[in-house]
Amino acid sequence: MATIQSIYFVNFKRFERFNVSCRKTNIFVGPNNAGKSTTLDALRILKDCLRFANRNRPSLLDQGHAGVCASYNIPHSLIGISPLNVVTDYGDEPAEIDIKLTNGTSIHIRLHPEISTLAFIQTEGRIPTRIEDFRRSCPLKLTVVPTLSAFEENEPYLQDETVSRNENTRLASRNFRNIIYRLDEEKFQLLNDAVKLAWPNIELRKPFRQHGKDSSLNMMYAENRIEREIYWSGFGFQIWLQIMLQVLRSDKESLIFIDEPDIYLHPDLQRRLLNICKDKFSQIFIATHSTEIINEAEAGDILLVDSRNTRALRVNKDDEYKRLYSYIGSSENAEFAKIARAKRIIFFEGQDRNIIRKISRKLGNSDTFDDPYTVYLQTGGFTQWERVREIDWSLHNIFGLDIKVGALFDRDYRCEAHIADFIASLATTTLWVSVLERKEIENYALEIDSLKRSILKKSSERGFSLTAVAAEQIIIDISSRFKDECRAQLTANYLSFHSARDKSTDSTTHIHRAMEYFDKKWNNMEDRIKILPGKQFISTLSALTQRDYKFSIAINQLIDEMSGSEISDDMKIQLESLRCFFQN
Repeated sequence: MATIQSIYFVNFKRFERFNVSCRKTNIFVGPNNAGKSTTLDALRILKDCLRFANRNRPSLLDQGHAGVCASYNIPHSLIGISPLNVVTDYGDEPAEIDIKLTNGTSIHIRLHPEISTLAFIQTEGRIPTRIEDFRRSCPLKLTVVPTLSAFEENEPYLQDETVSRNENTRLASRNFRNIIYRLDEEKFQLLNDAVKLAWPNIELRKPFRQHGKDSSLNMMYAENRIEREIYWSGFGFQIWLQIMLQVLRSDKESLIFIDEPDIYLHPDLQRRLLNICKDKFSQIFIATHSTEIINEAEAGDILLVDSRNTRALRVNKDDEYKRLYSYIGSSENAEFAKIARAKRIIFFEGQDRNIIRKISRKLGNSDTFDDPYTVYLQTGGFTQWERVREIDWSLHNIFGLDIKVGALFDRDYRCEAHIADFIASLATTTLWVSVLERKEIENYALEIDSLKRSILKKSSERGFSLTAVAAEQIIIDISSRFKDECRAQLTANYLSFHSARDKSTDSTTHIHRAMEYFDKKWNNMEDRIKILPGKQFISTLSALTQRDYKFSIAINQLIDEMSGSEISDDMKIQLESLRCFFQN
């Protein structure tokens, strides 16, 4: 199956020219009326075009610069988005949506209110002439969560054809009982089980038909053994039911599109939804204003969408996050708003939070780190250690809050003696402090075996036949580029600390000891990866593989490739120590 690599708009609604580069997770955030939902509208149009092409033979037509392509003229009635306002400022030229897939196929859609919709595809192979050819060229499974709204109080029984036509449209919520009525027992039980994960005290009942002059459907649920009609349930419960229905009807090869799922949902459910979608689907697209979803997302998952720009911007850096929060009406990190109800606070550096949580899930020990009462706050590293101690003191002595505080710092290039002094200066009964044994947290994704597997897997997907020996040599060669930098940094930090601590020993001796320490680390490959600049190593590796083998490497992919047993013992000890501190 393929996923979407990029989406390019010309003259489409608010977008005169706009490009979206897609990854596995794509969370669209931005000002109101700036184009978030417009992007999802394009994907809804794509689904309508694919549905038509999966049922009709193409015509072979000359599409100008694209040459002869498999082409489809699709009536407006089969496109779920109104054609009246698809063209920017109601101009004469058609709106253009160009979607590139990861398998090399490009899907081009042209829309105008006065003519039928045109869709044509370009492929790297033979031009499709049959329905079967099209399905091979465009192997996409799309799940579009319809517009979410409250249920109708009275829902008439509808014919099968009507239910099938409406179940993926804006009318889906009005036909919800009819859709559930047609589920088989196995799928209904799966829905029931999914609901119980969020509401353990609720049991769904299958809809039943009320016969009479006006035939209608009722659907009951039992809450603490008291029966109620779903119309009387809370809006959050109704929204969750609609989303879970779409999720359960899809498989792992599907792509899912959701527009503002945060409406009516409790913050815990917003976070849970994101994680369910990331686990369940091969690619996800979500438009949202939710700070809960943003905080739950990993660095690089979020795109700032603003039609005043020419492309969606990936959010990775601190200043980009500040801009992001200003878009959604908060100039401060939304995590601060949770402190009043927090039981635990973890200070971390940069975007380490997401990596810590990902590793803890890999170890099957994520209860503490995913708990809604655990708050994550950023520090600026060692230079901000006083901030951690002051906040810890203030929470307990000024505000009287019973909160436990933990802080996990990057090691950078500091020696063991420096680390020991640092921890001793901070630790208290209410404050847990530790320092990574590796240069930074990204280094914990640099395990030789899983690194090689990632390279071999990605290269194979691109049609290259690399050997394990060749993959290992790539790792060795890239690591060698950082030798001089690592030696200089480690020596400088060693000399700075020990010269101030041990003034009776001359600088030459300190430098000699630092060089011996470095050589011992560098000459052992497993120790070498501990002192490399992890972020830079992964970035350099990704640039090389992109240049030579047409694929990139990201830290999330590296961690996904690891098994729990491959996570280093010192990281397991760190996380277990922090967990025990919080729970005692």
